[in-house]
Amino acid sequence: MRTAGVQRRLLPAVIASGLLFFGLPDGPRAEPAAADEAELTYFLGRWATEPAERPGFETIIARGADCKRPVEIVSPSPGSIVRSVPRRDGSRPMTRFSVKRFGRDFPWWPEPTGPGLVARKLDDGGFLLAGLVAGRADWNNAIRHRRCG
Repeated sequence: MRTAGVQRRLLPAVIASGLLFFGLPDGPRAEPAAADEAELTYFLGRWATEPAERPGFETIIARGADCKRPVEIVSPSPGSIVRSVPRRDGSRPMTRFSVKRFGRDFPWWPEPTGPGLVARKLDDGGFLLAGLVAGRADWNNAIRHRRCG
């Protein structure tokens, strides 16, 4: 009889252990809202790019920000942008993104699909653009964008 009482007390712990081991069921998740037109407009234009500064590290920049070969960002339709990046061979590959707003960050979701980016506005009128690593923005390897004239 004593074992039945022990089993009843252990049952919640066994269930909790199983949920942790096999994974908890998906619960509600925050879904980023679409960026409004004013927020999207902030990113439009011609941008010089360079590695972002990292606290605790000396920033070594080979060429610095260069407006002779800028990254160009345009908005072909409401809610989306196209980012074109110059390559050494003269080509300018383009990627189309839907821009979202999530707290102080702006996730860029590629259209139709692919790895996304996350932008964060800076006080000086520029922004950082980071890739994703394991679902999180990799700010340590972000690219700083400075507006060209």
